[in-house]
Amino acid sequence: MFATATLIAPRGATLVSREQVAEYEPPHPEGRWKPVKHSLIVDLMHEELARREIQITKEEYAIQREGNYLFAAMTTNWLDTGGLCLKSPFCD
Repeated sequence: MFATATLIAPRGATLVSREQVAEYEPPHPEGRWKPVKHSLIVDLMHEELARREIQITKEEYAIQREGNYLFAAMTTNWLDTGGLCLKSPFCD
């Protein structure tokens, strides 16, 4: 049996959907610091997991401090053997 990820966001964070994450713009760049959109990071995670044939079965996001902080939890089918345990430390 595999555990599912559950997002425990800090006080003041707001739970949002993946679509809502895309609505937040990054802060303005300062000097050498050039922040990117949170949605870019989320999209890249989705692309890389798909490339490795790992499916996301559940995802949760939270935003804090006017969109400056993103928190995420994802449950994937990684190591899911359909009920079989193949000598994995994650098996019960």
